[in-house]
Amino acid sequence: ASYFGEIMPVSSRAVDDDDEEENVLNEQKITFSWTPASETQKEIKPVQCKQLVIALGDTASAFVDVYMLNNNADNAMNLTMEIDVSEDSFLKPQKCIFPLHQLQDVAILVCKELVPAEYSFMLVEKLFEQVKVEKDVIILCSAPVNDFKCGSAVSEVSVPFIRALSTSRNTSKPSCPYLEQPNTVSSVAAQVLTYCEVNGMKAVLYQTFTETLYLDADSIKSFKKVLMNTSCSQHIKETAATKEKNGQDHIKTCPKQASLLIA
Repeated sequence: ASYFGEIMPVSSRAVDDDDEEENVLNEQKITFSWTPASETQKEIKPVQCKQLVIALGDTASAFVDVYMLNNNADNAMNLTMEIDVSEDSFLKPQKCIFPLHQLQDVAILVCKELVPAEYSFMLVEKLFEQVKVEKDVIILCSAPVNDFKCGSAVSEVSVPFIRALSTSRNTSKPSCPYLEQPNTVSSVAAQVLTYCEVNGMKAVLYQTFTETLYLDADSIKSFKKVLMNTSCSQHIKETAATKEKNGQDHIKTCPKQASLLIA
């Protein structure tokens, strides 16, 4: 377990389903490594930044792609996750690439694919081995509103909405309410917060609760409202202004839904 509610899976010999899950995990071997972003990049160098932004999932990744990343953002390197399986396994090998971008003094890691909770510590450890943060860490993620626990009916809450969690070193109050108990975060989000708490780093997590499993403009824009009051707001303003000036329409496509226009 971690400070922020992540629960690691445990196996039991008492139930057949647990045996099957344990066998699947034993068949997999997951490794994380830093790889060049292009063929011309000859070596991997440590990244120094004042602020690190970590986008987890489709909604957060779409936000940084639209409102933060522009032509001035360099793809510094890739954090690669490779899943190897045994020869007799019915599973197939997989390879996921998480690009790390640099936008002046801000580093942005984009993780669209889901990382299994039991391997999230490996990813976080590999991330902070390479990326040295001077100031603070911002984590962006999302969850379905049905997962949100509150005293009133969920139908009475205006969706989407954002909640925050922060480490004890972060003395400034987030521009949105804190995540109420007994709600928790898990996987990579929980591991990043735990790593920052243990190592005395400032970190804030912003989690937007959405009404649909698909991408929608309101959920993506919800991150903008809270980040405009943070130190990375200058990058959001410049990027949005540049794209509007060029008259570009930003289209995001979800694999399971039609194209989405973000104004």
